[in-house]
Amino acid sequence: MQNKKHPLSYEIPLIAVLVLVQIGLVLWYLHRTGQVFQFQTGVTIISLDQSREPGRLSPYGPGFERELVDSFARESDLAVRWNEADTWQEAREKLLNGSGDLLIAPGVPPISWPIDGLAAGPVYLDSPSLLVHHTQRFGLRSIYDLCQVPLNVPAIPALNSLVFDAEVEIPCRPEVVTRGGGGVQSLLEFMEAEEARFALVDKHRFQAWAPFYPEVRQTYTFPDQASLGYRWYWATDRPEVSQALNAFWERPEQATVLAQLRERYAGFFPAQPDYYELRHLSKVLRNRLQRYLPTIRQAAEENGLDPLWLVAMIYQESHFDPQATSHTGVRGLMQITRNTARELGIDNRLDPEQSILGGARYVKYLWERFEGQGLEAWDRWFMALAAYNQGYNHARDAMRLTEQLGKDPHFWGDIKSVFPLLSYSRYHSRVEAGYARGFEAVDYVQSIRLYYYILHGFVSLSRPESEYLAPLLGLVPRGWPG
Repeated sequence: MQNKKHPLSYEIPLIAVLVLVQIGLVLWYLHRTGQVFQFQTGVTIISLDQSREPGRLSPYGPGFERELVDSFARESDLAVRWNEADTWQEAREKLLNGSGDLLIAPGVPPISWPIDGLAAGPVYLDSPSLLVHHTQRFGLRSIYDLCQVPLNVPAIPALNSLVFDAEVEIPCRPEVVTRGGGGVQSLLEFMEAEEARFALVDKHRFQAWAPFYPEVRQTYTFPDQASLGYRWYWATDRPEVSQALNAFWERPEQATVLAQLRERYAGFFPAQPDYYELRHLSKVLRNRLQRYLPTIRQAAEENGLDPLWLVAMIYQESHFDPQATSHTGVRGLMQITRNTARELGIDNRLDPEQSILGGARYVKYLWERFEGQGLEAWDRWFMALAAYNQGYNHARDAMRLTEQLGKDPHFWGDIKSVFPLLSYSRYHSRVEAGYARGFEAVDYVQSIRLYYYILHGFVSLSRPESEYLAPLLGLVPRGWPG
């Protein structure tokens, strides 16, 4: 007898094929029309101000804007692509035709730019507008000076008209000259090379580059209404994009995330750079660093440290003077106390090799003591530095007091605002270890953070100082900062 196949045995494969064909047609349609499919697989970022530009300077991560974008991409499970636009109009067209999903831009769109069809996120960074000058030319003596010489601006569209559209009281319409691509760096290179008198920049960008162009300095801060507000823009005709972006900006932890990013990438910049200290740092690298390189390299490798981090510590401690002695009794390159030297087995604190190896071992030990205390990697290193300067128990007191005052005891940005209070009896009477030189601890940590940033920048920009740091390059341990 011949077996007969059940009718369904023919129909099921046919139905499956039809379903697959239908799914393929739907995906093809969505892709062609620039709808869900593109956004679900990736997001294209349009940058109007070289948003990734300062990221290469920082040893603390890929950069403020880049990390914020990466945070959104991770939360939405998206790959990120970057695209540049030279004008607001070009950026708007890319948003509306689907070739871009998200625009990152400083300032506000020009009045001539129709905002219809676009949504704007909240201002997440407010940056004052600054007037800078070359040190070989007079700074701003009178607002009338702007009427006499060209005003140079970087290729950041919002800066071209912001100051004047904000109704700042300038008695003329200055001659504005836009200086090519490359953003603030190109402008500062032009200012330094040509000894141009004035340029307009925003503080967020300028403070990142100022240490590397010491001949260009701030001379005036424009009123608040001329500040640049950084925000994101996106097209409203793509509901899935708007929904994801609105959810991202409205998440409860967003204010905390922004505060942490601002602290990590910019919280160590002083109000004004100390240009004497910057010149001295370069001089020390040139004249003193070489003889200690083998020991620094050994200490960094043995303790899992970035050698540039160790260089920053030594410079802050002693300016690479092996005979340095403090009024508190600490001595040597790493300014080690008598008690700590005894614990580390150091018999001569003025011996450079013992000092560097012992100091590196001690700061790593302090970092390990903060394990399991809820600190992110960089905050943990900042607390290790504070403990190196004031002692572990005082650093722990600062964390406890921070919590008592209703702030985050795991965030250096909050701890540094509280640590100085341990200098006052009203507060140090409430903690176990008592009085501490809290102002000194904060200055110590902030200074090392700044020097570490500058050293990294010397290397990234191939500045002359990088020649003296060359033997330490390529030695950042895997997983740093931990």
